[in-house]
Parts: sequence; structure tokens; C-alpha cells
Amino acid sequence: MAGVIRSARSSNRLRRSYRSGFVAAALSLLLTAAVYGDVYIPTLTKSSPTGGSASGYVNQTLSFSVEATDSGGNLSKIEFYVNNTLASTKSFSGTIYYGAATYNKAFTASGTNNVSVLARDASGNLSSWVGWSVTVTNRTPAATRNSPSSSSVTIAKGSNQTFSVSGTDADGNLRGAEWYRDGNYVGLTTLSGSSGTTSHTESFPNTGTYTVGAHVHDLEFAYAPLISWTVTVTCPAPVGFSLTSPSNGAVLSGNSSVALSWGQSSGAVTYEVYFGTSTSPPLIASQSASSTTRTVTVSPGANYHWKVIALNDCGQSVAPTSGTWSFSVTQPSADLVVTVQNQDGSTRSGAAVVRYQGGTKIDEKTTNTSGQVTWSGLTPATYSFEAYYAGANPFDSLGELWADATKAVATGSNTLTLRRDWPFTDTLRIYRVSDNVELTAGSSIPVGTPIRIEALVRNKNAASKSARALMRLDRSKTSSWDFDDVTAYQTITAGGGTKIYSLTFTPTQTGTYYKAVKIETNPGGKTDAWDWVTAFDVGSSTADLVVTVQNQDGSTRSGAAVVRYQGGTKIDEKTTNTSGQVTWSGLTPATYSFEAYYAGANPFDSLGELWADATKAVATGSNILTLRRDWPFTDTLRIYRVSDNVELTSGSSIPVGTPIRIEALVRNKNAASKSARALMRLDRSKTSSWDFDDVTAYQTITAGGGTKVYSLTFTPTQTGTYYKAV
Repeated sequence: MAGVIRSARSSNRLRRSYRSGFVAAALSLLLTAAVYGDVYIPTLTKSSPTGGSASGYVNQTLSFSVEATDSGGNLSKIEFYVNNTLASTKSFSGTIYYGAATYNKAFTASGTNNVSVLARDASGNLSSWVGWSVTVTNRTPAATRNSPSSSSVTIAKGSNQTFSVSGTDADGNLRGAEWYRDGNYVGLTTLSGSSGTTSHTESFPNTGTYTVGAHVHDLEFAYAPLISWTVTVTCPAPVGFSLTSPSNGAVLSGNSSVALSWGQSSGAVTYEVYFGTSTSPPLIASQSASSTTRTVTVSPGANYHWKVIALNDCGQSVAPTSGTWSFSVTQPSADLVVTVQNQDGSTRSGAAVVRYQGGTKIDEKTTNTSGQVTWSGLTPATYSFEAYYAGANPFDSLGELWADATKAVATGSNTLTLRRDWPFTDTLRIYRVSDNVELTAGSSIPVGTPIRIEALVRNKNAASKSARALMRLDRSKTSSWDFDDVTAYQTITAGGGTKIYSLTFTPTQTGTYYKAVKIETNPGGKTDAWDWVTAFDVGSSTADLVVTVQNQDGSTRSGAAVVRYQGGTKIDEKTTNTSGQVTWSGLTPATYSFEAYYAGANPFDSLGELWADATKAVATGSNILTLRRDWPFTDTLRIYRVSDNVELTSGSSIPVGTPIRIEALVRNKNAASKSARALMRLDRSKTSSWDFDDVTAYQTITAGGGTKVYSLTFTPTQTGTYYKAV
């Protein structure tokens, strides 16, 4: 495009110079060309550089410019060649008498190159070649020392040292750094571009003096002056230290081994340990300086002496500042207090604790009122213990296996806690099969009602246990039993795992039933047994129900309607008496639903307010149900002057036209969230039509006591006393 523009400018100049004479000449030329062909050869001249040579540096961009003319107005191309290979072409179109072109080139290597140019016209006529001999020079990179910043370095034997250099290259041609140790090549780290930093790490396992050098160079292997360090590797002398334990002159009771310990000696690589009964103890071990302890074997009744010498890697040594120490070992004895606890952590008096060694029973003791037994003067050794408790139960007189443990009893005072962890019954519950309602003491069912007995058994032991449950039900608590059965074994996982054991039974006799359970493990035997506990009653086949209706504050509410449903169908409705109660007698035991309503005086409607609802499994005998108001109700209804949020109460006075805000704080005590809205009225006569009558949007109030504030605004336009309702 640049060539086209310049050609257009040339044509304009030509027209201005020759005016109409140019047109005639051009016509003559065109006629001549039509007869003889294009006889005009393009000419080419250098614009820059004007000479025949050029020079630069590696990666430096050099520019080459030429101008071409063609008297036939037929110029089509200007071509640049680098080392005889076409590198760039500038094309022209239309009638072009003049064109110019520039070619930029950055040479990536040093040396001599040739850049030549040729012009062509559309008829295939070629200009003479013009060109330049280009000399490209590579500049030597520079290097600087980074770290260590000093050319002399002193380090400890066995250390690693990292060396770092920076390189710069004006040609942007960095290659890397060659590293040498004592003149020997050890590796190459890379650099690139015009600047960068690189590093190399050397290990020095031996003392001595070493030379480390770095040669920064570029891609043409032009090297900066060598950067070098002199490294002196030394062996630090160990420093003084102290013996620490056992303390000098210590008396140890009954130990069979003793741990000798001492402080760390800086610079040490080895410790020599001297130990024995002689005042000049012999060398017994040479160990790494990574440990400052040594366990030695001792015998009761002997005196011992010991010392430690620290050595560095060059064999230099230092003794502890405390010198040689001594200690003595007395004959051993041990005391042991064993505490027995139930699963809840409470102590258990009257429990039997049996002591074993090597699988053989040694003796047995019974816990005192603090749940403890004590052994004194024991020989230090490893013993096993088992804790049993024989509580009253209707199964047998065997003790329940509560816990077991192995204890390494050491010289001196020892303690052991045996907390119940073998399988035990967490809960023993009875359910009516038909609706899974739990039966408890006081529950009553008719004869022939199928029940399910469930024992939740927990295993806190560190190992899984295989256990089964034996269950009994009886009215007289003496054999023969009304129900006596056993479950299959199940495996209960360790560390608190549980299993549910269940059996079914259909009572055929009336009376109060008692329940008991026994847990047996395999192996292990009896681990838990419950004494009799009241379970449920079996009576006739009808039921009574007393329903009490309460306001949100717990006060009873007379005149409330209680509606009874079954399966979603309304059965009947009763009104509470002065005690807030209604009674149904002779009901068929079943599951019923109930709703409580109260229709208090209000200016909105005569519908009852829904206070509460509940579902009740009514069992044979006497039943009770309390319906306490928990559906959304208004806690407070307040009015505020909008301008300053001052609350307006009975007796407050405001002028006509004062904007007010009515706020109802609504509370939801129901177990479920509820969506509610508030209808608010203001009136002076308390008869319709109302001075103000509006409703808010619905909001969701969270369960269990959540609240929402509902608000509306109103501007009174009439004087008088206003009354509020919601």
C-alpha cells in the first residue's frame, strides 16, 4: 500500500510538471508499447544504507530500504534476498511508476551475510541487483557473583554449599554457566535471554581447600571472565556438655535397665559411652551423635559409674563438664491400686478383681466402697486382670465379666482402671408390633396384642465380640416364666459398636409384666444381666382418654373445641370444661389425630383459632394428651409514629395527618415452620366500615419459637380515639 501511495504522489508531481504535454507523451508511449511491447526496465536505488555494507550485533534488528521506478508505469514487485534466498516481497498493483520498500532483519548468529534486492515489472522485466554485505558481531556476556558474596567461604565438613551467579548479554543470547571444581568440569546450569541468575550446589564431605568456578557464556560460546570461590572445609571442635540422667548419686528401685542421657555437644558426630561397676568404667558403645541416650542393663544391689566422651569427625574429643557420675540400684517392689468403674465412669463397690500371671490365677480381691482394691509389695512384672460384678438378676448367680486388661507393673506406685467395656445392655425396650408404639411402665394393652422386645447391646471393648441376648417376661417374677427365649449370636464391632437383639411375644394373660435380659459372649460367658424392671400392663380391650387444652403460657382453656380424627376423617368434637379438659371413655385402642380450636371475641370472623394439633396412639386403659397452643399467634401489637419511631400507647395523642406504623410480633412454637400473614384493623367506632383494614404478605416463621415482625402503615385523617385489632 505504501508503494501505491508513493506512486500516486509521483504521478501527481509528474502531472504538475508536464501538465497536458505529459498526457500526450504518455499516449505516445502507450501506442509505442502496443506496437513494440514493454521496453522499459525498472531501475532500483538504495535509500538506506546508501553504501554497499552494513553492520550490527547478534539479534539486533537492521533496516534495508530501496526505491524503484518504472517509466512504463508497470512496476509490480520489489524482492529482498538474504544469502541468495527470497526473504520478503512487496507487491504493487495498478499503474505504478514509483515504489519504495523496507526490509527489517535480525541476525541470530555472528558472521557475514548478503542482503540483495531486485525489482520486477508486470511484463517480466528485471532491474539490476543492488545489495549490502552485512557484518554481524557477537558481544561477550558479563557475569557477577551473587552468593556467597565473598570469594572466600569457610564451611563445616559434610556440609552442602550453593553458589549463585548472574549473567547479562547485550545480544540477549545467554546459554548458561559451566561449573568447575578444582578445575574439573562438574555440570551446566542454564540461562537464557539478556539476563538471569543460576546456581549450583556442591557437597564437601572432607576437610581441605577447594576452588569452585562458574563460566557464564552465550550461545556462540563467548565466555565472560571466570567467577570463582575458594572454599575452606573445616572440622569444628565439639563443645562441652553435661550428663543429665540418672542424676549423680541417684538411688533407683528395682530397675532391670536404666536409660543414660546427656546434653547435646555441638560439633560432635560420635559419642563414646563408658559404663560399669568400676570407678573407671570401660567403653561399652560408640554411637551416632543423633542420639543422646543409651539404655544399659543393671542388677539390683549394685553401684554403677558412667561417663560420655564427644568426638567430632576429625577425632577431636571433649568430656562432659560434669565428669564421671554414679548411681545405685536397690531391690524392686511395687504397689498397685485397681479401680473398677461401670460404663458411665461411676465406681463399683463389691466387684471381684482377679489377678493372673502367665494364664494362671494368682488371687482375687473385692472392691471397697470407693470401687478399689490394692496390692502392696508386688514383684514388678506383667499381670492380667479381670473385673466381675454379680448383681441381682433372675438368670444365675455368676458374676458379669465387665472388663479385662494386662498391666506391666513397675517399681513404685502403679494404678489401673478397669472400666466396663464388654458387651452390656444399653436399653431394653418393648414395642407394640402393630404401630411400633413403645410400651413403658403404666402402658396398657389388651390380651392378644403382639409385642416386640428389643435389647440395644453396646460393645466398648477394643476387640469385636460375638454376643447373644436371653430375654424374659413374667408377672410373678418366679419360674416358670411367661416368656423365656434367646436370640442368635451377632458380632458387635469394637470401640462402641452396637447391635439390636429382638424377640416377639403375644401375652395371653392380664396383669403387670416385668422384663429382664442377660448378655452372653462367645468366648467370655455372661457379661451383663438385668434384674426385673416393670414393663407394661395387659388389661381389657378398651381405653379412656383425657385431653387438656392449654394456652401458650401453660394456662388451661375452657370453652375450647377438641376435634378427633382417624385416618383423616373427623369422628367427633367436644368442648373443654372449666378445667380445660375433655374426656373420651370406652375408646377402641388405636391411633387418633386431634385439633384444638378456640373462638375468642374479635372483629374479623366467628371462626375458631387453630391452637394446636397432635397424633396420639391410644392404648388400652387410661391415656392422657395435652394440646398446648403452638401455632402462630401474636405476641405483641404495637403502633409507632413513623417520623421518630416513638411508640403510641393508650393515652398518646397525635395530630391528624401523622403517618403511623402498626407492627405485630408473631411467634411460632410449632415443631414445624409455618407460613403466615397478618390482617390489621384500626377504627374509632369499632364497627364496619373500618378506618383502616389491610393485610401483609405471607412470611415463613421458623419452628420451635421463631418470630417474624409484620408491619403496615396508615395516616389517620379523622380525630378521635382509635382501637386496634389483628
